[in-house]
Amino acid sequence: MSSSQIRNKIGQAMSKIRRCLEVDRLQPSEQGIQNLDLIQLKKVLKDNWDNHHRLVKNMNALMQLDISWAALIMDNPSERRQKREFIESNGNYAALWESCSQAIRHNKRLYEATMRLILQRHPDANLPIRLIFEIFDYS
Repeated sequence: MSSSQIRNKIGQAMSKIRRCLEVDRLQPSEQGIQNLDLIQLKKVLKDNWDNHHRLVKNMNALMQLDISWAALIMDNPSERRQKREFIESNGNYAALWESCSQAIRHNKRLYEATMRLILQRHPDANLPIRLIFEIFDYS
């Protein structure tokens, strides 16, 4: 992959991550779901799951692109200037990693709290079985 392709893809990943982080900020807190009914809880669960998936996917893509760019820099040290100029004009994409990590942790806590609430209040709720087991996955 060329340097320009990497820069382009990093820019796209940064935009997608920023959108995911904004969606995460709009998600309710763990306490904010306490008074929701089953339909609202399922919507929180789905929205949270979807955003979590997009965030992880784009964060992983950004990390892979950074690795690719580092390899290019090793082969062509003048590429360092390209990276510096990119960061100056677009922002330091590495700074997004901490925000992503925080959002992913928030997604996981919200997911678990929502699942527990659904299972406590509505043990017969029609949920896909994979969702029930996800609550216990701490890998």
